[in-house]
Amino acid sequence: MFDADDLPIPRCCCCGHELHGADGARAACVYCQHRMHDRLNAVEHLWLQLPAYLQRGSRVDTGGRGGSVTPALPLRLDVLALVGPGGIVAELCAIEDDWRRALGFTVQPFRGSADQTLPKVCRFLRCHLGWACEQHQDVDELDLALARIVGQCTAIVSGERRRTIPVECLAEWDDGRRCGAEMRIGAHTLRTICPGCGAEWTRDHLVQLAAGLQVAA
Repeated sequence: MFDADDLPIPRCCCCGHELHGADGARAACVYCQHRMHDRLNAVEHLWLQLPAYLQRGSRVDTGGRGGSVTPALPLRLDVLALVGPGGIVAELCAIEDDWRRALGFTVQPFRGSADQTLPKVCRFLRCHLGWACEQHQDVDELDLALARIVGQCTAIVSGERRRTIPVECLAEWDDGRRCGAEMRIGAHTLRTICPGCGAEWTRDHLVQLAAGLQVAA
């Protein structure tokens, strides 16, 4: 006899939280939907600030001893990578194209320069975010992209380096041995894949690993 209790509990494709009741059919939970909406707003705000940081020189990594700014290069490469071809606008437009195909819409129209395109692609993604979180299983691609974009832009604007901590992968091999490979996670990490064994860790699991690290310390 079929037992509904044997079915796996549906989980949010972004954060891994269990989905119950009416939310069981959603691709992403309501909390992740709200977070993505807020981050789309943040991207528009941060985008307007990035040009001011293009000509401040390149921040030199001194291995944790503090960064220094040097005018050796005319443009900061980290900022140029975000505002130039293949940067933020191209990444978000690729996600919009994916959503348009899934919705049966026509391809996105030409919108002009990157400054003209960014607010329009963000508006499209916000307008269809509810649909994506309810029905589109690849909505986590937007979530991961926004986490990375907001993190990188915030680090540039604030001048602070992104902080990460090492955690140990607790996945086990078939013979019972623990993987033990090091993974680095930060405040914006929602999901990561272990470089040693390929195990996928969601936000909930990463928080547990980090908490275990603090207890051990």
